Amino acid sequence: MNICVAIQIKSAEIEYNSKIIKEALDNHADLIELRFDYIDNIEGITKNFVNNLISLIHPKAQIICTFRDHNEGGQKKMDNNLRLRLLKLLIETQPDYLDIEMATQNTILFEVIKLAAKKNVNLIFSHHDFTKTPILSKSLAIIDTFRDKIQKETYLENDIIKKNILKLIFTANSFEDNLVPFQLLNKITAEGQKIITFCMGESGMLSRFFCLNLGSFLTYASIDDGTAPGQIHIKKLKHLYSLLFP
Repeated sequence: MNICVAIQIKSAEIEYNSKIIKEALDNHADLIELRFDYIDNIEGITKNFVNNLISLIHPKAQIICTFRDHNEGGQKKMDNNLRLRLLKLLIETQPDYLDIEMATQNTILFEVIKLAAKKNVNLIFSHHDFTKTPILSKSLAIIDTFRDKIQKETYLENDIIKKNILKLIFTANSFEDNLVPFQLLNKITAEGQKIITFCMGESGMLSRFFCLNLGSFLTYASIDDGTAPGQIHIKKLKHLYSLLFP
């Protein structure tokens, strides 16, 4: 059962970040996501700084490095050259996973995929919708469009996707919206593809909680400040799991 604690990396001060990381590890997080787009000064993201953070986590938990694009909830706007440089730097530190948006510009996506394969870093290809949950057919169309993009526009094999992880995160506006990620999990996992999917927001807590039982690769929890609407504190999440699935 993979529970990932998402941590906002707000500064390049190791002491500040180490306290939050320690709390996540003390609560037995299976994975820790380092969200670097929250940092106050981008110049603070150096290879040495990232390596120091990774050394605090490995081997107790696996690591996801993320610099979320501004168009999908990231905290920083930047040009493509700087974004590519930062993504390459994160891959060079060899975390277990790097999260990159499906909508990423083709040239950046191509470079990231090639370097990640060389450095044995797994990729999480993500899509976020902060307003709604599309119906199942439109959710599947997002995946099909991305598969076509990989094959026809970056000229890479679709096996790249199969070897890595898809991530589709929506926003629930009703109880029924929770059913879409469940249907998506049922279909995509049957194809042998790893996927993370659930709904954000208070109305999406059902899918956020039960997605693991239906095959989602992971679900996210928080320590202090969450990185998405509806994130549950890891202590509360683990307590709920222990009650329902002893």
